[in-house]
Amino acid sequence: MAGDVKVAVVSGQISSSPTGTADFTSPALGTPGACIILFTSDNTDDTSVISQSRMSIGFSDFTGDYCIAHQDEDASAKVDCDAIKSNTSCYIRLNLSGTVDTQGTASTITDGVRLTNTSGVSLLYATVIMLGGADLAVDIRSSAINSSANGTATITHSGFTDGNDKLIFFIGSDISGEDSANSGINNSFGVCHATGSDAGGWTFEQRCMGWASDHAATEGSPSSEMCIDRVLGIITEAGTEDWGLEVTDFSSSGGTIEVTTRDNGASAGMEVYSLALDLDDRKAKVFSVTGPTSGATWSITGMGFTPQYVGLGLNYVDTSSARNSLPEIKTDAQAGVLGISSNAGSGEETCHSWYNAYNTVTTDTANLFRSRVIDLRDDDTATVIQDHSHSSFDSGGVSHTIAENEDIARKWFGWAIEEAAAVGSPPIINLVMAPYIPA
Repeated sequence: MAGDVKVAVVSGQISSSPTGTADFTSPALGTPGACIILFTSDNTDDTSVISQSRMSIGFSDFTGDYCIAHQDEDASAKVDCDAIKSNTSCYIRLNLSGTVDTQGTASTITDGVRLTNTSGVSLLYATVIMLGGADLAVDIRSSAINSSANGTATITHSGFTDGNDKLIFFIGSDISGEDSANSGINNSFGVCHATGSDAGGWTFEQRCMGWASDHAATEGSPSSEMCIDRVLGIITEAGTEDWGLEVTDFSSSGGTIEVTTRDNGASAGMEVYSLALDLDDRKAKVFSVTGPTSGATWSITGMGFTPQYVGLGLNYVDTSSARNSLPEIKTDAQAGVLGISSNAGSGEETCHSWYNAYNTVTTDTANLFRSRVIDLRDDDTATVIQDHSHSSFDSGGVSHTIAENEDIARKWFGWAIEEAAAVGSPPIINLVMAPYIPA
């Protein structure tokens, strides 16, 4: 059956044992080909935020494990923050001293994923976005980018089919070394939708979010952006452009993804992590969207298909920008609110968000996990600005039920995957009865 591409969003607690395991399953998923792992450091699924800003974003194809993570200390007289990237773990929690206290890897089980700690001290709510189906092809890489502005590099891939939609996720940090934390935060997450063919050419829709925090600053100093022409946007701790990454070419026959380093160039040997999906005959979409300001429902439309999974990159900014024309890096109260929404339908919806209040003499940082499509607060977490639950997947989009929204239109981005092809119906057998002819 063509079009057998499946996505499941499952949440639960990671084990607190140093070598403990936690299983995440979805009936009838089959064996997943890859997964994305998200967690903050919230250990409860409720409306209460947890102090300290923390976020880990990771990829695994169950052979390779990669992630980025950060911690930003709450109630500190000076900003005390750290970031890390890893090519051995798909999730990491940093403690307040910048050392790893929880990390681990992923493996497959029947209809799901097992997360196994290689160190662990805390129960944490994680979201595992499981990507499977017989027709899904995946490719995960750690790749060095060009250190020069406008220089190109290639990321290799294999097992993909020319002409199929591709969805490529990226994570990166301004850290040259791996598995060792650096002070300061300069992290980014992004996604690219590639459509076309080698003969006809490829087009790319790409979005990213970048966030930074200025280590040792005397007051809260977050920076962030939502960018519409990059898959990564790295911001300096001072809140200015550092380097960005743009997908600029793709080759099925050559097995390459070309990426171009933008803006100010990167440190020598800088590596980024990518998870590429070939969706067979299923379609994908990467898009910009403006958050709702009124009403009891909200719909995202124009996808061109009925989705089975929709992700959103959330923030507090009221403008989005193309870095190559009008950089719009926020360094004020809009900067310190970020989140990632994952939605595969009712019962499979989560939101991880992290916060850093601007211009506070004593740092005010927090994080939150909710089994809601969106639960987003202002930068000091005192006010709920958006609270949504899943309503329906529709022809062309998705609908939310809104419990709370605000009167300022925030600029978000999203990505979606079309529902799996329907299983073929059994053949219809028409019985033709011979007429009765009496003897």
